[in-house]
Amino acid sequence: MDASDESYELINRLAALLDILQRGPAKARQLCESLERNKRAITQSDLRRTIRDIRALQHLGFQIEERSKPIIFTFRGYPQLAFNQRELYTLTLIREAFANLSPHADDVQHLLDRLTSSLSEHQRALYQRSPALRLPLRSAIDYRPYAQVIEQLERAIVQRQQIAFDYHPLAAPGVVRHERLDPYELEYLRNHFYLIAYSYRSNQVQEFRIDRIVASERSPEYLHTLAPPRRKRKSITFTYRLPARFVEHGVSERFEILDRQIKREQERDYAFIQARWWSDFWIIRTLLAYAENVVIIEPAWLKEKYVKTLREMLEANTENPAETKIGLLKSTSDT
Repeated sequence: MDASDESYELINRLAALLDILQRGPAKARQLCESLERNKRAITQSDLRRTIRDIRALQHLGFQIEERSKPIIFTFRGYPQLAFNQRELYTLTLIREAFANLSPHADDVQHLLDRLTSSLSEHQRALYQRSPALRLPLRSAIDYRPYAQVIEQLERAIVQRQQIAFDYHPLAAPGVVRHERLDPYELEYLRNHFYLIAYSYRSNQVQEFRIDRIVASERSPEYLHTLAPPRRKRKSITFTYRLPARFVEHGVSERFEILDRQIKREQERDYAFIQARWWSDFWIIRTLLAYAENVVIIEPAWLKEKYVKTLREMLEANTENPAETKIGLLKSTSDT
C-alpha cells in the first residue's frame, strides 16, 4: 500500500468515526466494532489505532470529549470557524432573509446554529445585530407544513418525472384532478410558492400555488413516465403608458421589458413601455399597483379585462353599485 492509499484509508476512517460519534457517545471498542465490517476479533492494535484517529480529529478541531474509564468519547461540536466581519454580516443577512414561515426556515436556522455555535462574545454580538439591509423572504402564509410536498415536487423536477395531483383552484369550488403534468421548476412569486408545470388538462404551462395542492396518498403522485423536452410558455406582449417621471431612472423590472419610448401628449411627457409576461392575471394585478397613473394601450382584449377588473373592484366596495356603474361608464368613454 503506497502513501496515497494510506491517506485515503485514514480519511475514510475519520469520516466513519465522525458519523458514528454523531449518533451518540461510544467507547473505543464500540467504535472499533462499528468500523470493522468483517466482524473479526478486535485487537489491542485496533483499539490503539482508533484512539489515534480520535486524537487526529481533535487535532483538526472537532470537539470530542473524553470521560471515565474505559474512556467514553462524546461528540460536542465541529471545528470553530473564523469569520471576518463581512462574513458575519452575510450570515446575518441569510438569517433575516429566511423568516419563520418559509418552508426551509428550520433547515437554514439549523445550519446557521452549527456555523455560529463557537462564536466569541464579540462576534456573537455582531451576528445578532439587525442588519440595515433587509431582504426578508416573508411568505403570505406558513409554508412549513408543505415542506414534504415541496420535496416531492423537487424530486420529480430533478428526475424529469411526470406527476399527477389534486388541486384546489381559486376560481372554482371543489377539487380538480390533474392526471398528468410535466413539472419544470418551483418559484417564489408575490409572497407565495408556485410550481411551474405543463398541464395536459389545459394544454399550457401554468402556475400552481403549492398550498392549493392536495397532500394525500395519491397526491402528488409519481407517474411511470418521463417528461418530454420543456415546452415554452405562451407569452403576452403588451404596451402600457406611464408618466415619464416614473421611468426617469429606468423601468422597474416588473416584466420583461422589450422597448421604451418617451412621447409628448397633451403637453405632458409619457413613457410608452412595451413588455412581455406569461399571465394576464399577473399583468393586471401588477399594473394595479400604479393606480390611476397607468393606461393599457394594447392589446384591446387586455385593456377590456383590466377595465372589467376595475369595475368589479368598485362594485364590490361601494354601497350603490348602480351609481358606480354609471360613473365608470362615463369615465371610460371620456378616455
